[in-house]
Amino acid sequence: MIVDASVGAKWLISESDRELALRLLARLDLAAPDLIKLEIGHLLGKRFRRGDMSAHLIRDAWAELEEISVRLRPTGDFFGRSFDLSYRLRAAIYDCVYLALAETEDDVLVTSDERFVRAVRQSGDPGISRRVRLLRELAP
Repeated sequence: MIVDASVGAKWLISESDRELALRLLARLDLAAPDLIKLEIGHLLGKRFRRGDMSAHLIRDAWAELEEISVRLRPTGDFFGRSFDLSYRLRAAIYDCVYLALAETEDDVLVTSDERFVRAVRQSGDPGISRRVRLLRELAP
């Protein structure tokens, strides 16, 4: 199962659907492009700059992220396909990196990004659409 930063951030920050995201950590097959760390680091820095989280909490969250068992794949391996998907879906290329990894690994991307899921599903391509699930769709 491929996870994106919208799900990974919920492992560290109290947000809606956090419990669903935390349940995923019990899985042994989680993977993500290494971009996930950059995106989560950006989010943590943004929270700090806005005053939503202290420097201590940011450091603790980062240390916790370092301990989470997610197999990371080099983002560069997916640039070409990510660009193609971005152009085709009219979506951000960094979101498409996760989808390109899901295609490569014949797996499913789990995200909390409703706009991205909508773009993928509206593409009319069932091969792509079947690869994306909203986190809340995994609820028991």
